[in-house]
Amino acid sequence: MNEKKNVIYLHGFASSAKTSKAVWLGEQNEKEQKVNYYAFDFNPSPMDFSYMTITGMINRLRQFILDKGITKPILVGSSMGGLVALHYTKRYGEVRSLLLLAPALSFHFGDEEIVQQIMEAGYFPVFHYAFGKELPLYK
Repeated sequence: MNEKKNVIYLHGFASSAKTSKAVWLGEQNEKEQKVNYYAFDFNPSPMDFSYMTITGMINRLRQFILDKGITKPILVGSSMGGLVALHYTKRYGEVRSLLLLAPALSFHFGDEEIVQQIMEAGYFPVFHYAFGKELPLYK
């Protein structure tokens, strides 16, 4: 018996599960009879984005995988989703394979003015493409 493979797409920073990459991968995987495809959204609401952390993203992904009863997923990570996929794999090791699309392996704020603004205001405004507006990203 051939078990269906589970492919989970993980989007990047200030993005969503509805990007052109996620949609295209979904269309390609629809053609396959042996694949369950999931485009996972780390921030379904602006509030989720504003308080997002890498650890929180890993935990959300873990809960999704457990809730769906998925074993040995194939993780497709774009940008920050690639970073999350690597950390998830390191932490849990239950991954069939990884496909990393330009993973953000050194994600950080390096601009001193940005760091200063975050420290003073407690947040930094970020344009979020999926919501089409600027949202605060809290420290």
